Formats: sequence, structure tokens, C-alpha cells
Amino acid sequence: FVAFNTAFAVGGAFVFCATSFERQRVLYNQAAGSGGGFASCDGTLLGNTISSNSASNHGGGIFDFGSGSIENNFILANASGGNGGGVHSVGGDFFNNIVVNNQAEGDGGGLSAVTANVINNTIWANTAVGNGGGIASSLTATITNCIVRENVSDNMTLIEQQLFDSAIPTFSALIEDDLGESTNIIDDPLL
Repeated sequence: FVAFNTAFAVGGAFVFCATSFERQRVLYNQAAGSGGGFASCDGTLLGNTISSNSASNHGGGIFDFGSGSIENNFILANASGGNGGGVHSVGGDFFNNIVVNNQAEGDGGGLSAVTANVINNTIWANTAVGNGGGIASSLTATITNCIVRENVSDNMTLIEQQLFDSAIPTFSALIEDDLGESTNIIDDPLL
């Protein structure tokens, strides 16, 4: 249990970490810069609850996670004053996570600036004041077999509220599919 820490720069709970964090609760941490929960890390985040963290800049829950792996985590109710309410800047693998109810004052309520393999995730009910309530600015990501629905951002079409300036998902459940990808479904997954 890691809670109620404050950083005056980056990484409310952890910074410059290159190890494995498993089955922990990282809650109510704050960063005056970026990364309310984690910042500038490589390694593995596995089976954690990363919730209610905040950052004045980017990445309310996670910021600048390099080539490591983020798997089987609950990333919820984090907030950023910039981009990536839940997660900003991930370059490794992003598998089997639930990203829900995160908020960004900029772009990407759930995820932003992701170059990772984004596979088997639920990205649901995130909010961005800017663009892409679900995922933003992630053109080089691979988005496969994900549920990306019910995300909200200002003045966007339904699909742009889910995905903005991002790779086209395949084999995923979307709120609508004006993307021209026939492998996606638009039916409600009944979560």
C-alpha cells in the first residue's frame, strides 16, 4: 500500500524505477509536475490498483513508462492538469488493463502519447477537456482487442471522443466505427 505521498517535481509515489511492482495499491499520491503515481520508469507493473493519483502536468496515474510492461492493472480515477489523465507516454506493452474514470485537462482522458502494444484493455468512461476522451496522440500504437467506449471530450464526434489522432484499432468494441476497419464491432459489450 503506497498512499498520500507528494512530489514537488515528478513521481508522486515512484520515480526512476526499473523494477517490478506487483499487487500493490498506489493511491492518493500527488506530483506538482508529471506522474502522480509513477514517473520515468521501466520494468513491470502487474496486478496493481493505481487510483486517485494526480499530477499538475501530464500522467495522473503513470507518466513516461519506457519499454517495460503494464499488465493486469486497474487504472482509475486519476487526474492530470495536462495530457493523459490515466497514462501519458508508454512505450512498452500495455495488456489486460482496466482504464476507467480518469480525467485530463488536456488530451487523452485514458491514454495519451502511447507507442505501445495496447492489447486486451478496457478503456471506459474517461474524460478529456481537450481531444480524445479515451485515447489521444497515439498514431504508432498497436490497438487490438480493446473495448474503447463511453469516453468523453469536448466538441468531438462520437468516434473522436474515443480515439483522437490515434492508430485505428482492430478486433475492438467501439461506440461507432467510421474508421473503415471491418474487424471492429459497435455493439454494446454489456459491461
